[in-house]
Amino acid sequence: MERLAAVSVSPSVTHVNGDRGVYLDLTFACTWVSGEARVCDDENTDVRWWPIAALPDVQPFMMERIEAGLADEVAARFRS
Repeated sequence: MERLAAVSVSPSVTHVNGDRGVYLDLTFACTWVSGEARVCDDENTDVRWWPIAALPDVQPFMMERIEAGLADEVAARFRS
């Protein structure tokens, strides 16, 4: 890990089973050193590396996290 890039709170989420949640999001700027991306739990079905210029469409709050991680800043961004 290089630095904490952002601290934010997710929008309200309603899951398929009806459970609702709001999540504290900690975004870290990191540098890949070695290894392959892989799913490590039963909550995810896919993981992959994306070139910055070819990112898929993501929700605006997720794009803010990506931008914070890519910014050349020392201090973390805090958003409520």
